[in-house]
Amino acid sequence: MRTQSYPSDVTDEQWGLIEPHIPVYPGGRPRTTALRDVTDAVFYVLRTGCQWRYRPKDFPPKSTVGRYFDEWRHNGTRDTIHDLLRKKVRTAERPYSPRTTASVDS
Repeated sequence: MRTQSYPSDVTDEQWGLIEPHIPVYPGGRPRTTALRDVTDAVFYVLRTGCQWRYRPKDFPPKSTVGRYFDEWRHNGTRDTIHDLLRKKVRTAERPYSPRTTASVDS
């Protein structure tokens, strides 16, 4: 369990949306790393743009976080989490009002 918190950490409400969508595989060794810490580490790297090896040491090991990130990228979990959080933000902005504009940067 980490003692330090960062602005990129997920809130309890966000974690409540994310946790049910993280796959659980039966069998194997018991999990020793908290998946919320893994999620926070992924969000830290994505939010700050730092390299995986430069993330703070109170996160789980780079190999563990990287392995989960790769798995979630390949099995669609990453996209599901992204869509859930985007939907939450969009509905909080203006309920029942879809966006009609887009921004393109080249």
